[in-house]
Amino acid sequence: MSVIELKISEKISGGYLVENESIVIPDKIKATVVVYEASCPDSALATSRLTFGDDILWVIQREIPLPVKIDVVGDGVKTFKLICDNECAGHYYFNAYVKIGVNDGH
Repeated sequence: MSVIELKISEKISGGYLVENESIVIPDKIKATVVVYEASCPDSALATSRLTFGDDILWVIQREIPLPVKIDVVGDGVKTFKLICDNECAGHYYFNAYVKIGVNDGH
């Protein structure tokens, strides 16, 4: 099993979002999100979200960690993305971290 880590730690201007590079999971390969933690400003307009393809797997507002593991199966096209979105008027720091285990057969 290999491990992929996605991180965002930066100040984001109001009305902007930051997303990490996309991670593609090969066809028929199982991936498990084992950790997803984020610290966002204390506002409903500031979120961190984890997506797989067009599906939103989890959204964090303020500081709500992932309560359970999430499993997905790759199709060689869909990608994981970690996104921090600041829809607030001011500039705020965001921190987000995801750890994904990929069953690569090794």
